[in-house]
Amino acid sequence: MWKYISISLLGIWTIAIFILNWVGTLQTARDLFQNRGEVMRFIGAVLTSQWFPLTLFIIVAGFFIVVQIKPLLFKSKGTLEGEIHRLVWPKDVSAHARLFLEVQITNNGIPATIVRGYGVYAKLRDGTRIDGTSITVPVGQQMVSGNYKITVNKVIYEETTSPIADGAQAGGWIGFEFPVSLEIVRRPDTLIVWEFHDAKGNRYFTEGTATGDDSDGTTIPKYFPGTGTKIETIEETTPSPSSTPNTGISPRTISYEQETEIIKLLKGVSLRPIWITTRMNSHQNDKEAHDYAMQLTRVFMKAGVPIEGRASVDVGMLFPLGVSLFWKKAIYNDLTASSIIDAVKLTGVECKETDRQVCPSSQKEPEINLMIGGNELKPPS
Repeated sequence: MWKYISISLLGIWTIAIFILNWVGTLQTARDLFQNRGEVMRFIGAVLTSQWFPLTLFIIVAGFFIVVQIKPLLFKSKGTLEGEIHRLVWPKDVSAHARLFLEVQITNNGIPATIVRGYGVYAKLRDGTRIDGTSITVPVGQQMVSGNYKITVNKVIYEETTSPIADGAQAGGWIGFEFPVSLEIVRRPDTLIVWEFHDAKGNRYFTEGTATGDDSDGTTIPKYFPGTGTKIETIEETTPSPSSTPNTGISPRTISYEQETEIIKLLKGVSLRPIWITTRMNSHQNDKEAHDYAMQLTRVFMKAGVPIEGRASVDVGMLFPLGVSLFWKKAIYNDLTASSIIDAVKLTGVECKETDRQVCPSSQKEPEINLMIGGNELKPPS
């Protein structure tokens, strides 16, 4: 009750002040009109005064000085500007969606600083916020986009452990995992908000649509200087005699007829995502295995096989010879495993099942991993 009485009294007081001010203004206007002769004589005296030109000059000069020094007095605060260049959503078999971001940070006017405290969240159309958890992105990780292979050479959280100077920038990749499925967050009406902090704890953020790069492989993916990303074309190559060791074993190649048979075998079959893994630096140390893996990747992609990723693993002599398939023994993986084995056999190469795998040092091991090792003389059974 007292609350409403107080509000009413305040309103009455405000109205009374307004009326009094209005009446006072009218009285002032009447006084000026009645004494208009004296007012005009005062204005004339000012304009004909010997000090008027000097006064006018001081006023005009002061105005221009204020205009010139205003940007210095009210200079905008510097900032760190973040930019999301590319989004990659691996088609995981797990229930949780994973997201890899190619990003860049530019220091626009603040003292040199390190950057830390990275985070990401998805903002759904209805306003729901879904936070992501940071995951490791190993240097050398490879991803396939259409007919192109993308290799990660820089990760942003390592590039920013040293201060970014004013006017400088740092770029690289970062990865996150969401506690929901891919279909929930990867939508054109979802925003991905990427945030980070400077050494003083100030927060910065940038955002973009969640659909990201939908390249179908017909155009070359964009290259962004400073991120270190390597983009290569996946091409079918035939090993030259000089690059293939003289072991008496015929190099593994895929003919046009074999490619046609593989596509016919796999086309329209609902398969699980697979990884294709080779030994580190196989393009130099074992070009025959590297080229065969590239051919398999190209043919599988033509047949519609979902390639979750490609990796090169540095395990030395632990990498198995020949073609090996590791797959998690589950009913939902059975069709994919048998189809891949049959497809490899169509190239005249034995595909062995194995109980262990070599894979990139990521948070989650592939459920289906096709490992291409050195050639061995063993025809399909």
